[in-house]
Parts: sequence; C-alpha cells; structure tokens
Amino acid sequence: RLDTLDARLMSGHTSPVMSLALSEDNTYLASASKDCTVRLWHIGGEGEERHQPTCVGVFKGHTKPIGAVSFCRMLASKFIITTSQDTTMKMWSLKEIQKMMAKRKKQKKQKSGHGEEKEGAMVVSQSMHGVVAHEKAINGLAISRDDRLIATGSGDRLVKLWSASDLSLVGTLKGHKRGVWT
Repeated sequence: RLDTLDARLMSGHTSPVMSLALSEDNTYLASASKDCTVRLWHIGGEGEERHQPTCVGVFKGHTKPIGAVSFCRMLASKFIITTSQDTTMKMWSLKEIQKMMAKRKKQKKQKSGHGEEKEGAMVVSQSMHGVVAHEKAINGLAISRDDRLIATGSGDRLVKLWSASDLSLVGTLKGHKRGVWT
C-alpha cells in the first residue's frame, strides 16, 4: 500500500518481472514479465480494507518477454498497453475484469461472512489491437498525459509515435546511435 508503505509478496510469474505500472486510482498494479505474461493485481483502492493483493487477470499473447506495461490514465485505466521483445505492441481492455471485480464486490457485500471464497484470475488471450511496431525488441513505452499518443523505443534505434485510438503510426524519430531503452 502506498499510503502506509506496507509491502506484500505477490507470486505468480515464473520469470523475472521487467516492468510495473499503477492504475491512476492506485487500485490495480500491472506486472510485465519475461514469462511473456502481464498480471493484473487488485491492490485495493482508497478507503478499501487492507488485504493481500490478488491477481485478477493474466494477459497472454506475446511470444517473447514483455519489457514494458502502462495504463491509459485518462480513460479511467480501462486499457493497458504492452510492448515486447517480439517487436509487437498490444492494447488490452480491462472492461471484463472490471465487470468481474464489480460483481465480486457486490457478492461480497451480500455474503453473511461465513468463510472465504477462493477467487481466480481471468485469463485474457486476445488483445484489442496489436501491431508489429519495430524491427527489434521494444524496450521503452510512454503514454502522453491526454492518452492520445504512445511512444515506443526499440533496439532498432528508433522512437515511434502512435495514435492511442487505433495504434496507427504517427511519426518516427531517428538519430539515436544505439538502441533506445527507456
């Protein structure tokens, strides 16, 4: 928890985690790993009871390690963007996971408190959009404050700008002597 600096161990990935991102409201944490998955963790929002972070989503679809993950901030964190060593960038919807969480919250309120149910994570294997974005591994990812542009940096020494609405290429920045890492 950020407000108390209370740390918890979260297990689930089978390889090192390469990137982390917090949702705008600090309710979710996304972790991107060399195991080619992103895990979405419910870490509790403001005013929520402190609890062990729970994996509520696993995103599968990249064929090589994922180097970066980011939430779209202005869109109420309804999407995440991932980039990978497989040279692709993908946009994933959080809509179904957020519906599942709202349903669980409602059910929890209706329960009388007898026992604790085991809740599983939703596996998402189809991204909304995906593009082959570079010729080499994508190492850097940034989203503009207004969520209109996405910037990617790669081992191909290019920074590319993309429209966040459809992942169409807007421009390419050349001039780096070596790969772009962040």
